[in-house]
Amino acid sequence: MSKCEKCLAITDVDLSVTASVFAWVDETNELLVEYRYEDDDNAARNFAKRAVVDAVDARLLANRVGVKSEQLPEWLDEACGVAYDTTASEVERVFQEALERLIDGGVQYRFKDVM
Repeated sequence: MSKCEKCLAITDVDLSVTASVFAWVDETNELLVEYRYEDDDNAARNFAKRAVVDAVDARLLANRVGVKSEQLPEWLDEACGVAYDTTASEVERVFQEALERLIDGGVQYRFKDVM
């Protein structure tokens, strides 16, 4: 269960290749940013990658950017989110930009495979 979830980018869900980036703060106050790619025609290409910022660094980032910890997903959306129904390559770019925002904010993240 997440405290706050925000979609930063998503492709048209009716396409055979879909991608999305979501950010949320979980019940342990960790900030998570997940990139998911799914190909209906070639399931071997499917994957999801999640960047996890621990609760201490998430709180530090929130202080640095002037928001509450639970507002970090919205902050990321305002900083690098795009409209819905975008391209898979644009979704990937948004994920990379979100990771850069974390680094620029002075925090570390670790990757966790989720598929």
